Amino acid sequence: MMLPEPTADTWCSVHRFYSCVYPRNLEGGAQLVAGTRLVITDSSTPFGGYWDLAGSVEGWFSELAVAMSDIFLTFQSLKSVNGDFLEIGAWHGRSAILWLMHARKNEKTFVVDLEARGPLAMNLERVSNAVDREFVLMKGSSFRIPDSGFQIEYRRKMRLVHIDGDHTAPGVYNDIQIGHGLLHMNGVMIVDDFMNPRFPQITEVVIEYLNQFSHDLSMIACGANKAFIVRTKFYEFWASHFEINLERELGARIEGADIYFGTAQNKKCFGIR
Repeated sequence: MMLPEPTADTWCSVHRFYSCVYPRNLEGGAQLVAGTRLVITDSSTPFGGYWDLAGSVEGWFSELAVAMSDIFLTFQSLKSVNGDFLEIGAWHGRSAILWLMHARKNEKTFVVDLEARGPLAMNLERVSNAVDREFVLMKGSSFRIPDSGFQIEYRRKMRLVHIDGDHTAPGVYNDIQIGHGLLHMNGVMIVDDFMNPRFPQITEVVIEYLNQFSHDLSMIACGANKAFIVRTKFYEFWASHFEINLERELGARIEGADIYFGTAQNKKCFGIR
């Protein structure tokens, strides 16, 4: 699937941006935080089976980020929350694989990537066949989405939006704005590289956007290089679950991770590392 062409001033190559500004370790496999240990007790679960399907895939989706994302998605399933998945900026598909593994038969995983390199399509196809779930690869810039009709068709239908695309301030704002419109009422939007000193503009944009739309969006957790954002109206839906279960849920996936309790937008916010 191809998105409409953007104007010349909105074109941005996130992958070239990464390679010249922020060289990072691309090796696949476990990416443990110091002092933590991966816990896999049931390989039939999405979290347990993920490592066999994604362990060798290049990317920066750490074990802690996988664990936190899995906790959100597992709770959604427990509460019968239905919706699709959107990934903006996928590299080789390391994070998108987890969305495919959590998707139900009637749910799609949409993956937007500027270049859609060969390994991405191959990895998505491989996992899609393994779990019998559908994905749609949308090659092009996310700046095209507002003019494609996609936002109208899937308004408030995404139970997960993962943003790891254009790292410029306008690009991050564009992607968060897209995610805001598409986010399910019980959904979670995850923004990559939040509080990463390499990209201060991402933290700035996230905070400014949340302050601007505090009536509708709240950050419920941060850590693992991510900001986890939910609908303000359903903040208590998540907060009450995390207050009781986050320590147990995280400990069942990773040993040695730390949990902190602070505030954001005058609400409790959970920090993890």
